[in-house]
Amino acid sequence: MTGTELLDLVSTNLMALFGFAASNSIALLSLLVAVFVWRQSRADAKLAKETAEFTRRTTEEAAQFAKETAVMSVKPHLSLNTNRSPPKGIYEASIQNNGIGPALIKSFTVYIDGQEATATGHVRPFENAVLQLEFAINRYYTSTPVEGAGLSAGAVEKIFSIELHRDNLPLTAAVLTQIQRLALRIEYTDLYGNVMPTYDSRDNGEWF
Repeated sequence: MTGTELLDLVSTNLMALFGFAASNSIALLSLLVAVFVWRQSRADAKLAKETAEFTRRTTEEAAQFAKETAVMSVKPHLSLNTNRSPPKGIYEASIQNNGIGPALIKSFTVYIDGQEATATGHVRPFENAVLQLEFAINRYYTSTPVEGAGLSAGAVEKIFSIELHRDNLPLTAAVLTQIQRLALRIEYTDLYGNVMPTYDSRDNGEWF
């Protein structure tokens, strides 16, 4: 074999070797790129999942906070106001909403001597209870809020008023003793239907 032929053989083998190495290098590089892309895609998917979960949780917390804020901004509170003028024989009671939102009545119950007042014929329970009080009434007025009735914030609604005969007025203490035979219980909700603490005059001892 001549020197030229030997040189050609070596050149051919080196080219084949380099070609093989280059081919393997490309394949290895492709594999590394594929692994990197796969790992990156998993990391991106995990990040996307965590971001979605964070967004969902944040949205729910914001919605809950907004709801609680809205509820607190319309919270009602009912109380009972009384007014009396013994020289005139006048005794009155009113419901007042001193909260910051409307009160929706669920129930309004009147008691006399510890028992729930009942209707008699066309006479409604509240009226029937007042007529059982033992003094001479000249004029009287009662109002029973019906279920679903609303009382706006700051509103005052008279529910009870009596005027005794002035020609023979009993002692104030005697009148109050009779009125204390009555008791009122009011269940109500806020604008969103949340049940508010029940007003019960029996919880406050002497309410008039």
